Amino acid sequence: METSYDERHNSQQGSKVSSEFRPTVANLPSLTYQALHRVNGTWSLRFISGNCRDLFECDASEVQADVCQLQNLIHPEDREHWEHCIQDAARNAQPWHWEGRTIVPSGQLKWLQIAAHPEPQPDGDVLWNGLLIDITGRKRMEMQLQSSNAVLKQQVDEHAQQLKQKTQELQDLRQLKDTFLRAISHDLRTTILGLLMVVKTLLKHPGETISLSRSILERMLKSSERQLSQLESLVRACNHDSATMLLQCEPIPLHLLIQSIVQDWEPFLAKHQATLTHSIDLHLPPVIADPTQLRRVFEHLLANAAIHNPPGIKLQLNATVESGMLRCTLQDNGVGISQINCDRIFERHTRCPQARYSPGNGLGLYLCKQIVVAHNGQIGVISTPGTGTTFWLTLPLATPIPLELIA
Repeated sequence: METSYDERHNSQQGSKVSSEFRPTVANLPSLTYQALHRVNGTWSLRFISGNCRDLFECDASEVQADVCQLQNLIHPEDREHWEHCIQDAARNAQPWHWEGRTIVPSGQLKWLQIAAHPEPQPDGDVLWNGLLIDITGRKRMEMQLQSSNAVLKQQVDEHAQQLKQKTQELQDLRQLKDTFLRAISHDLRTTILGLLMVVKTLLKHPGETISLSRSILERMLKSSERQLSQLESLVRACNHDSATMLLQCEPIPLHLLIQSIVQDWEPFLAKHQATLTHSIDLHLPPVIADPTQLRRVFEHLLANAAIHNPPGIKLQLNATVESGMLRCTLQDNGVGISQINCDRIFERHTRCPQARYSPGNGLGLYLCKQIVVAHNGQIGVISTPGTGTTFWLTLPLATPIPLELIA
């Protein structure tokens, strides 16, 4: 916008003509003005209300003397839009609306809303009667509302995602429950059916007294023991975890415990054509552990490897001292386990994917972890399908080894 001496003179004359508006607009919470757009493209302000200083931090007379002062206050990012709106309104002589930011001399940012209506003059000039409102407060509330809405949307999305995750977890648990119930019912049903067949066969014998051979009694005893073992596993899983498990700990030479387990499990391993070798150093320091619970861990790992692999599997049991703990590993050359199953194999009621309908209720490895963690140790598995599996666990030593002696 450019002004000349004649335009400023006419503007001053216009101010006198428009003086009757001053009492009306002096107390309005906005700024009113009359701007003249001449046919030669120049602008002049014929009238501007007295609260100009409240909005722009400059007097009305200063703005009337140099209209460019207002344009210079427009925010740089909004100036192009401002100029386009003015040019378009002047060219078409249509009502003008604009909303944007200004930066007053103090550096304060203000949002303005301007509306003006054109009034064509006989000489071709256009008189614009306009209203300018400070909407900074409203804009701040809008931005705060947008920010609050964004936060609320994020919270809603997070809760929706959590709800979706919980729903999926419930579905997974329901599926897991169904799988577990099918497995445990199959295991118990098979055992009970076998026992019933023996009893029914015996009842077919005539007479009040029936003689039983030792082999039949042993079969009935083993069948009952398997049922009892499964039920006890369920009870232990429900009533114990690593935080509440009671241990009777004592120093245990690991090589003696392993030697006893190998002797007791020799018939079982032979039945499954599994070969077990171990290299437990006689001079390894003892561990502090509950012998009954620790034996249960090793026995289950051995049984798990023999049952869930084809005949002829080779097992290797080792133990070393690492970082002040005794680290034991049981390695096999079996079918292996996928990474997905490795990640959840110690969860309750998770059965080995190779198990299918083999005996077991999916609690063995879960209980192993509870026992090891209760000893302040750790347990894990490393496996690749087709190359075998290595279960490892760590146990605290009965007597800590000085750091300089730890390999």
